Amino acid sequence: MPINYAPSDLVTAYGATMTSAAASQFAKLVEAAARDGVAISASSSYRSYSAQVATYNHWVTVNGSVQAADKVSARPGYSEHQTGLAVDVTSNGCALDCFASTAAYPWMKAHAHEYGFVERYPSGKKASLVIALSHGTIDLSVHRPRPHFGLAV
Repeated sequence: MPINYAPSDLVTAYGATMTSAAASQFAKLVEAAARDGVAISASSSYRSYSAQVATYNHWVTVNGSVQAADKVSARPGYSEHQTGLAVDVTSNGCALDCFASTAAYPWMKAHAHEYGFVERYPSGKKASLVIALSHGTIDLSVHRPRPHFGLAV
């Protein structure tokens, strides 16, 4: 993806900055979850290339090596977040490793597809969750080994 790529139609819904189509679907998903008594919110969404550089470098520092950082973060230019189609989600303050232990995780697995989202990283990797609106051939998920949902259009 080009370093300077940024979607032209970024909007914010429920704390997630995404393309207008992705944000619309994310809003519908959050509202449906709430009707079912499940709390879902955004913990991270659109990131520019420079923001992904900072994010990735943080994980290199925290984990001590590029190889270790590659297990938890996409390298700059490979993050689906830069497309404006991805959002990391949390539930009741539980994100990343503990998200799979929340009621939101099975709800997402059962209902995300109803809003066009599909799981990118199945269970067994990390227990974090990212959802993304996936248009055409955009699928950079191989660069980020976490449970992940993407919107298939």
